[in-house]
Amino acid sequence: MGFRYVDRQKCVGCGLCHCVCRFDAIEMVKDEFSFVPSLIEDNCTDCGECSKVCPGINILDYPGKFGSIKRSIICAAKNETIRHAASSGGACRTILAALLDKGLVDKVIVTRATDDPYQPETIITDKISDLMSDRLNSIYSPTSPLAALKSLDKGLKYAFVGLPCHIAGLELCPEIKQNIFVTLGIFCHHTPSFKFIDRFINDLAENGEAGAMRYRGDGWPGTTIVSHRSGVKSEFSFIDMWYKYNNGRAFQLSRCGECTYYSAEFADIAIGDPWHLLGQDKDGSSLVLIRNKKGEDVINASESLLTIKEVTNFEEAMQFHELNSQIKQQNKIRKD
Repeated sequence: MGFRYVDRQKCVGCGLCHCVCRFDAIEMVKDEFSFVPSLIEDNCTDCGECSKVCPGINILDYPGKFGSIKRSIICAAKNETIRHAASSGGACRTILAALLDKGLVDKVIVTRATDDPYQPETIITDKISDLMSDRLNSIYSPTSPLAALKSLDKGLKYAFVGLPCHIAGLELCPEIKQNIFVTLGIFCHHTPSFKFIDRFINDLAENGEAGAMRYRGDGWPGTTIVSHRSGVKSEFSFIDMWYKYNNGRAFQLSRCGECTYYSAEFADIAIGDPWHLLGQDKDGSSLVLIRNKKGEDVINASESLLTIKEVTNFEEAMQFHELNSQIKQQNKIRKD
């Protein structure tokens, strides 16, 4: 079964089909909702390799509600500037910087915002300076990071940051994953479509065309800033923006309505917000689930740059995430 038989509603837009196609028969394009694969009919041999690795139709099972967990911690960047500027404590970018600095990876693969709010980009970089930009803060729009993995150098080691469905895609494709030294997954309840961006940018039309968007930063839980090409900046509390424009998951992608992943269950390290600290931790911290020895080794390599506190009450730490995970568990039951 080839790409042409995959239900569009099950597509996560990750770009893995483009990455694995040996015949350059699939390109990723942007429609009004998300990034989607487009078939170049003349190149397609109907070999079926793309559908074999599609995380939208090949659903992987995992133990428990949150996958395997070796250790859980709350951590943040010791560098206060990085911590305050990041989405949630700066742990992710600090870990990546430590990996590059110590030579444990040659390059990191991360997705960042651009001057076009509808066009985030995935970069493959060996520059620590690239990790310090607030354009790497959380992006609440469709992304297609696995498409960038088509250009990996088989002689190099990489760290990859992605959403739970992206990480699951790598599990389905060992040929690509063998170049990935470590995976860092970001908790994800759902991804809003580009219609989400339409909604609040249209409300700001009086300020001119929207340029760069930063969803979070300047402390925790953060401030959303839309920079208009007119020079005007529109600012919202992230919480106010999220619930005003996305309340009830009104704009979630179709695939997200049946997704079974939440806490990056197949990542070596999973990172989320410790929402139970809301109102206490104004500079931000990250809730980190270490799933295996590789994840433990990476945290150990980064610990001089992080403040680390062990989670002693896992149920309390996961209180917010427990509610969101219930939806994913129901999707697992329906799948079975």
